Amino acid sequence: MKNRFFILCIALLVLTVAVWTMLQFGQKRDNPPQKTAPKQVPFPAPDLQTNIEQIHNEEAIATGQIAVGGKLHAGGREWSLSISESAVPNEARIVIAKDLNLIFGHLPSTEIDKLPFPIEGKLNDKKVRLTHSVRLEGGIWRCPKALIWEHPFMCLIDGNVETGIYVPKAITDAYLQAIERSHKYDDAYGKLRKVIEALNNIDQRPIPNVKELFLLTDENQSQAAGLAQTEDAAIASAWGPHNYREPSLLEITETSGTPFEKYGTLVAQIYEGEKLNEFFPLIYRNGRWQILVGRGE
Repeated sequence: MKNRFFILCIALLVLTVAVWTMLQFGQKRDNPPQKTAPKQVPFPAPDLQTNIEQIHNEEAIATGQIAVGGKLHAGGREWSLSISESAVPNEARIVIAKDLNLIFGHLPSTEIDKLPFPIEGKLNDKKVRLTHSVRLEGGIWRCPKALIWEHPFMCLIDGNVETGIYVPKAITDAYLQAIERSHKYDDAYGKLRKVIEALNNIDQRPIPNVKELFLLTDENQSQAAGLAQTEDAAIASAWGPHNYREPSLLEITETSGTPFEKYGTLVAQIYEGEKLNEFFPLIYRNGRWQILVGRGE
């Protein structure tokens, strides 16, 4: 009798746990965890005039020695940008500010270091002393090649944070070239943002003919049969959990003279959050963007 009672208790316990598990599973299925939407930074529009009032204050353009562009919101504070070249148009300054926010805006903390020795810079044709460097920290980030070790970027004039971060001619030149490129490929730049948006919503809104989004490198042609047999739902499941953001304006380049040339006319980096996905660049060919499977290099 005692054995039967014991067995009955065990059976009831197992049944209770099973019912509780099913209820929990059903609740999770009915209320799936929501994917945190990425902080979207508007992609620089080719006309350079989109949403200017949101990121630029005309009164911030100083008439004295400091040539202030747009604002950089990073490291827990707002930074002015001291553009070294006075001839840089205000519209271009706005694009530079937007792009630097895209690169650095998610970083929450700042460290300021004194340089071993001052660096001479130029601001509005006048010499200035750059004495401190700014380190924006607290997360993953990657500088486009045009910004890496381009001294004296991210430096302060006489250690004064109020004058803003110094932006040398080499960087403004790189941005002016990138802006000119965006004019040249106006249609491609507009389509790039749409591709990023589609990837960010692929698990809610399936992409028609999604397999055509992928372009295999010569070295990966053996995967063609596998790609053709892959279910669209499997592709959405693999790509859907991630949040993607636009690349920097400096990371959309022409392929001419590079290993990517045989695949298309433009190449752009793709990011999962702030982490670069080096193995899946975007290639623009025949009027559309495709994900290149393999580095193509």
